[in-house]
Amino acid sequence: MLDASKSRYAEITEVKTVNEGYLGSYLLYHIRIKDAQTFPDLSLSLKDNSIEVIERRYSDFEFFHNKIKESYKAQLLPALPERRLFTILGSGSSEFNKVRRQDLEIYINKILSNKQLMALEESKRFFSNVN
Repeated sequence: MLDASKSRYAEITEVKTVNEGYLGSYLLYHIRIKDAQTFPDLSLSLKDNSIEVIERRYSDFEFFHNKIKESYKAQLLPALPERRLFTILGSGSSEFNKVRRQDLEIYINKILSNKQLMALEESKRFFSNVN
């Protein structure tokens, strides 16, 4: 699990559409969490400065956001990007993926930069590969 006392940042490196047949599809976000003190060198593999690599779907973000809202009532939380249906921009739309990816990356980095939020068990679970 991540150490809440250290500065981290994250980037969403990939967005995959997962098709579940008649149940529909969803987007899966590949998130790479890095040490903020490490400046990636393009000649190094990304694995060298990664702390965790996790995959989450939007419903995971919603569940996490609601859990930390329960635990952290006294403070203002970063806004979770609103749920938008695929049909607004079209399923698999590159513009939809781009906007959602940017919005979620901002959200993640606001959480990661807040030491009080990162000290919560919910945050430690969400940002670890063990769920």
